[in-house]
Amino acid sequence: MDFDRQTRLAAELAKLTQQKIDVGRYPFRRAESTPRLLTEQGEISPPLVLWINRDSFMAGGILLLDDEAPEQCFSAGSACASALGVSHFVTWCATGLDLWHCQADKPPQRIKHLEAPAPGNASAEESHQVLQHLLEELKPLSVMGAIAPENLGAFYLANLCLSPLAAAEEELTETVRSARAKTPDMPNHPARRLAQSKGMLVLARLLALMRINQIPGNVRPEKLERAIELVLSYLPGPVITALGAFPAEPPLPYASAVRFHHLFRRLGQLRWGSDSQKVGKVLEILLHYQARSLGLPCIEATEPVAEGTLLINPASPRPAGTFSEAFQEPALRALSVLLRDHLELSHAQETSTDIFSLQTRSAPRNVEGGLVLLSEKITAAEREFFRLKLRTSWPNRRLSLAPKSPRYIWEAAHITGLAADGAVIRLTLPATWLVHAYGNSFYNLITEQFSIIRLETLSRSQLCLTLEKQPDLSCETILRGPCGSRAFNWHTLRQQPRSFLNLALRAPDCVLELLQQQRLSFNYGPEAFAAPPGIERFFASRLGGYLWKSLSPGHPLPSSGQVANECRRHLVPLPDPELLQRLAALSEPDAEKIEKAIQQNLGEFSGLPAPELTPGSDESATQRSKRIREEETAQIISEVFKDGVPRFPQNYLYDIYRPELQKFEVNGTLQQTSEFLGMFELTDSSGQVIQVEGEETARALELATFSEQTLIELPTDRHLTASIVGKYLDDLNRLQQDLLHQTYSRRDKPRLARQWARRIWNSLPLPPWEELEEPFTTKRS
Repeated sequence: MDFDRQTRLAAELAKLTQQKIDVGRYPFRRAESTPRLLTEQGEISPPLVLWINRDSFMAGGILLLDDEAPEQCFSAGSACASALGVSHFVTWCATGLDLWHCQADKPPQRIKHLEAPAPGNASAEESHQVLQHLLEELKPLSVMGAIAPENLGAFYLANLCLSPLAAAEEELTETVRSARAKTPDMPNHPARRLAQSKGMLVLARLLALMRINQIPGNVRPEKLERAIELVLSYLPGPVITALGAFPAEPPLPYASAVRFHHLFRRLGQLRWGSDSQKVGKVLEILLHYQARSLGLPCIEATEPVAEGTLLINPASPRPAGTFSEAFQEPALRALSVLLRDHLELSHAQETSTDIFSLQTRSAPRNVEGGLVLLSEKITAAEREFFRLKLRTSWPNRRLSLAPKSPRYIWEAAHITGLAADGAVIRLTLPATWLVHAYGNSFYNLITEQFSIIRLETLSRSQLCLTLEKQPDLSCETILRGPCGSRAFNWHTLRQQPRSFLNLALRAPDCVLELLQQQRLSFNYGPEAFAAPPGIERFFASRLGGYLWKSLSPGHPLPSSGQVANECRRHLVPLPDPELLQRLAALSEPDAEKIEKAIQQNLGEFSGLPAPELTPGSDESATQRSKRIREEETAQIISEVFKDGVPRFPQNYLYDIYRPELQKFEVNGTLQQTSEFLGMFELTDSSGQVIQVEGEETARALELATFSEQTLIELPTDRHLTASIVGKYLDDLNRLQQDLLHQTYSRRDKPRLARQWARRIWNSLPLPPWEELEEPFTTKRS
């Protein structure tokens, strides 16, 4: 059964099962389809799980679906049962419904068989009957099949620990976005990533302190974080540092605190920390989970770390002597240091959560680890800070990285600069630098200062780069990609552009031969390239389509006027100009004629995928983005101004019983032009001068004219005027904060969220945002 079909069927079964649970007498309270579970077989999402208590991670049954024999489900069923703390699972296959009992080191034993049609062929009535039988059969098993607390496995405990993180993700994300409205010090990472880090840090602190039984048992949910903070000092020094708060870390919202407090109680019931070996295994599972969530490969390594090594984002604890380590993300550091402490392994001499803050006592002789893409864009202040740091890591060279380079490029340049001459550097990097224009400056640094020993693809989005910090022109470079291993002389390879390295790593032999024979070249002649004939038809071919998709970062083929410039920007090799001329001369060209012309000139490319490129257009995407933004803006206005936009002074005179009023006629906004002995002169846009007595009356008139009123009525009593001005300014301040809360909860970038709030505010009949950034009553013209 294919994945999509199984997912749809599982959702339908969960809905039907929940209906039966709600009206029947069963120990189950919830039916959930495809929950994500960490198991010894990897991550598995069983089609249906019946929960007795979801918050306490107490399951009563598992249903697996398959079109074939139940034996196909044995490994997944046993792994899911162990991860959920039960000793049984159910399969629904072509042969019917089977209940199985898990046995250690033995195949599962059938408990009972029930006749039933294949899951994909069952009618609605038959599905109801099967689910009814399932619930009845699982009634006794949900109690008798539960595993004793002392026998629960490490994967069960790890899934239990991760359960509140998944449930609290949205709450924490909104909290992080709202906190950014109040402080600029928070790390410049996506809000969801920071929320995940916050949740995992709280979990790591909780597990560390429960291991030594230091959290008071009677602590209340709202006091949990404070209780953790007070007893952190009982931990070893390196662990205290690693578990510390990241800059401007927000407190847990109450709903999330309740979830972690429930976990604290549940782990107490299961006597967390009593089995040291199991604790170590759980911490290792959580560390690997955190590394994978960041995009880091989890490569099991047991050999000791060499002396003088710098580890970057280490995801597996290894014996080590003298070493340093640096992390990009605080929760990964917390779990790594906590696990090393639990395993009684030596800690790093120097460690840091910020790669640019790492200070090593001596230049590393080896560098190992991986960098991840946490955020695409960096701020201007960050960019300037990175440039200053690169002057310390590269004191004899003025690096010039592309301004739009993501953070990991700056970090990679800094790390390689810190390494000693002759050092071996092995880094796992995102593959984006091979296809984006900002990769040119990083590639130039490599070709000038290093030798590439090995470059291999770990996945479609990850590369492992091994460098030696000395330009050895005689060394051999090994490229290992989807087409196998290839060897190149480094002196020859370094003279080629970055896109050649990408194609040499990934392209089929037929394409690589054309590059080596220079039948595809990077020589963009200025005359021919100004308006290259036939270039669009070349990219409509099998070969041209493959080259564009391989070397452009997921971009559609641009419009006809931009193809040439984009080709140069992405360093896409082109065939001989004569072939392009021949393609341009084709009358009524179709795909067959284009392919034939290219084959006559360059050869057969049957192994390449057929092109699926069409000229790109931003119009529909722009219109859709504009529509979504307008809908969001309207939703925000209706939420923030649910009582309407305040009208001053009208709305603020309702609570005053029949005040004596004075009238003013104005044309446009007023500007204060002079003040003498408490008398103020105000001038409107038509040049009319209005004289009033008292600063509060002058301010009231200024505020009222922003709502485009021509006739303004104010109390003659100056105390009443001062009172309504104060109330109005308080309301404006509250509305500004509500508006910022709404925009920050919808945008990851604080600058964009604040700009959006200003645009919304200034589109309404209110005093301009800029006028309210400082206390209004302190302004003078």
